[in-house]
Amino acid sequence: MKSPVNSFMNDFNFQYYDSQDSAIYTSNRNSGIGDDDMYFVKFSEPYVQPPVPIDSSEFTDFVNNWKVPRIYFDYNKFNLEEDFNKLDELIVFLKKYPKSSIVIEGHTDRRGSIDYNYNLGYKRADRVAKELTDAGISDGQITVKSKGKEDPQIDCKTCTEADHAKNRVALILLNPK
Repeated sequence: MKSPVNSFMNDFNFQYYDSQDSAIYTSNRNSGIGDDDMYFVKFSEPYVQPPVPIDSSEFTDFVNNWKVPRIYFDYNKFNLEEDFNKLDELIVFLKKYPKSSIVIEGHTDRRGSIDYNYNLGYKRADRVAKELTDAGISDGQITVKSKGKEDPQIDCKTCTEADHAKNRVALILLNPK
């Protein structure tokens, strides 16, 4: 900051007020009354934090190369058995671009009731979300949804066990900003 806030003396403890149109600071200027005096300054325009520049090539590369991760689950389970390292790049991206967000969709196979599978799909998506928040991703960047047994990955009338296994999945959809 320029004068009158900054001087050649010891200026410290600068603090904006909530509205950021004024501030208070301490200085040991020669014109003061004591050793360290408090000063109040009112700005003609409030301070606005400049936006953080986006490294557009890195951002674009990540978004263009994004492949929806698939986190698979055992039958009737929502605990994670997989190595979660496949989400490391996503975690770095979401921390660097906090306006970006994701939707985690929990899916189930076709067996069981609609209500049961809806709840199980939600638990699966929520379990993935917990891993991401534990890694430092903001709750505000994550939306959790359940598709239950609707919208399966493999749409089959007489599913094999392998087909059922591919439908027990959580998908992570990226909303880059």
